[in-house]
Amino acid sequence: MFSSRVLGAAKSLGVEVQLVANPAALAAKLAADCQLVFVDLSLAGLNLPAAIATVRKGAPEARVLAFGAHVDEAALEAARQAGCDEVLSRGQFHKQYVELLQTATK
Repeated sequence: MFSSRVLGAAKSLGVEVQLVANPAALAAKLAADCQLVFVDLSLAGLNLPAAIATVRKGAPEARVLAFGAHVDEAALEAARQAGCDEVLSRGQFHKQYVELLQTATK
């Protein structure tokens, strides 16, 4: 349900969005000119360090933003340690995703 909100906001802003539910498919969908990557820390099978390495290799200019449950402090800290440019709680992300998408248009 939330992904439909992100997709709707992206469409209204003219921002192309690719959803990747399988972390292994990330490299195939990643465009070299990608500017922003959102990572849902609750994604099953997520190997965050490998995903970040894939982004850094395929789209070196992209900002990597991870979000997860505010109560899962270990996952949020792991995202920081793995090299995410920004780490937000799910609630913060929900409040800011439109603004974040707008940064991808600049």
